[in-house]
Amino acid sequence: MKRLVLSILFAILAGMPAMAGSRTAAVVELFTSQGCSSCPVADKYLGELARRDGVVALAWHVDYWDYLGWRDTLGAPASTERQEAYRRALGNSSKYTPQMIINGRSDVAGSHRTEVEKRIAALPDALPVPVSMKNHDGALMIDIGAGTPADANVMLVCYEPPRTVSVARGENSGRKITYWNAVTSAQTAGMWHGSASTIELPLSSLHVSAGGGCAVLVQDMVAKGMPGRVLGAASLTFDTTGALTRP
Repeated sequence: MKRLVLSILFAILAGMPAMAGSRTAAVVELFTSQGCSSCPVADKYLGELARRDGVVALAWHVDYWDYLGWRDTLGAPASTERQEAYRRALGNSSKYTPQMIINGRSDVAGSHRTEVEKRIAALPDALPVPVSMKNHDGALMIDIGAGTPADANVMLVCYEPPRTVSVARGENSGRKITYWNAVTSAQTAGMWHGSASTIELPLSSLHVSAGGGCAVLVQDMVAKGMPGRVLGAASLTFDTTGALTRP
């Protein structure tokens, strides 16, 4: 199976344009769970954001609601850990779902569409640091432009294609829910120190299913490794034929 996935990935990237990327204005990270009755409206909304120009949308499925009777099929402890890190960074007293983090700087209930739209509308037209990705001789090249000097992490986040899940138990028992851009892996690809730079990653280090994709986040890291503001981002999403569907 792993060879099949990698073969598909090579075929996908071989067919992509020389460079893909756009000036992203908003990175929206949704913390959600299949076991949360108030989450489906936010999951559907994230699907809309995922198809919107200038937005990188990611769904982190947490695992702490599994005890309610349904184990989230897309859940992972790493998602819960990232949400906890945001909780500490933002000074919140507790975690909750559905929670949306916008550009690493503010949080809002993912079900409060009007408030999310208001915050996105108030953002500049683009994040301050330009980011793009391209395929070059079997490697993924991440190009990051110059910006205000800062020490920032460069994160590569891979995500699933849309998945429809039939929830058999728990608070959403009997419902079929479609989930967009569920994160499957996240790794630190390098550091950015304010000057233009390029990071090269072998394709064999990526784990992307056909129809899924990956995103790059250039993100400030504050005290004790907590996540801070997102300075730049880009994403690539592919269809099952290898065509680039969204830069």
